[in-house]
Amino acid sequence: MTGIAIIGAGIYGAYAAKKLSSVPGLEITLISKKYYINFVPSVPRNFVTQDLNGYSRALEEVFGDSVRLIYDEAVSFDESKVTTRKNGDVAFDVLIVATGSILSREFELPDTVDSAIEHFTKEFEQVQRAKNITVIGGGISGCELTGELAHNFKDEIAKGEKRINLIHSSTNVLSNNEVDSVRRSVQSQLEDMDVKLYLGQRATLDGDKVYVGSEEVPTDHIIWTTGVKPNTPDSPLEGLKNEKGEIKVKPTFQTLASPNIFAIGDCVNFVIKAVAPLKKWNSVLVDNVIAFAQNKPLTKQVVPPTENDKPTCGVSLGPEHGAGQLATPFGTFPMPAFLVVQAKSKTMFKGKLSEL
Repeated sequence: MTGIAIIGAGIYGAYAAKKLSSVPGLEITLISKKYYINFVPSVPRNFVTQDLNGYSRALEEVFGDSVRLIYDEAVSFDESKVTTRKNGDVAFDVLIVATGSILSREFELPDTVDSAIEHFTKEFEQVQRAKNITVIGGGISGCELTGELAHNFKDEIAKGEKRINLIHSSTNVLSNNEVDSVRRSVQSQLEDMDVKLYLGQRATLDGDKVYVGSEEVPTDHIIWTTGVKPNTPDSPLEGLKNEKGEIKVKPTFQTLASPNIFAIGDCVNFVIKAVAPLKKWNSVLVDNVIAFAQNKPLTKQVVPPTENDKPTCGVSLGPEHGAGQLATPFGTFPMPAFLVVQAKSKTMFKGKLSEL
């Protein structure tokens, strides 16, 4: 038997574990701090509904006895073993690192479903009490959370009882990964939802006060959606990571540091990290891990994204609004808003994990 260890039970790690567990001759060990998988793009909706039903699944329910589950933190790894905090060393022949990123406090979920629901409940109670909520960071996560809050509290906002602020350092919301028409559409929709936008300046804090330049932004409660970093365990392997702490990978998802170690998702050094290519990327990863385990050539590759690429994506702004774009061989084009609402905004991928 060939031992395959996977660190991280996010959507990439869990998908790979599920596919590889059905391959004869492979023994899969999945190392996860969390006892469940949660679809991270759904978190802005979880934040206001405080409901994980349909948005999460227990790992034991997903895998049964097909995968060895170790609920622990991976502290470090080398070419042959993963060192965990409580369970010691876990030996492997092939390793997949799918540890994702370190999210802001509000988006970083606890280890159990019950504690995650408690987390969302406490967060929601704070935004319920606050009259002036300020979201700092206008990327996709920040815009989506702002849209959820603006939709949920639309009556209070209309009566002047609550105010939602969004501060973003760029002069337009989102990032250069989104086409201009999508950025304009998201900005316009947020304005129509009476969100107060502060663009082109960074937020500064002075005690409990928030400023953009010299202007104070009325704030009772702050939510940060900035500062995402790769979540990579320590390793003595030379040349494994770049200066940002991202794992350097080839188009085969093999690391540059060791051919028997693969990595995928937010922890790798791809310029664009998105869920849109999930199935394609995982298919390449799984096929190459199988080929490596069977001493066969690795024939599958992906084309690493560049800074100029604008990938397929959708931006949900609550269950009734959204904007998005579709990447094609001929360019990236805006999608009709109703398609984004149907594909993403209405459900925020509720039930998506049933595919595992």
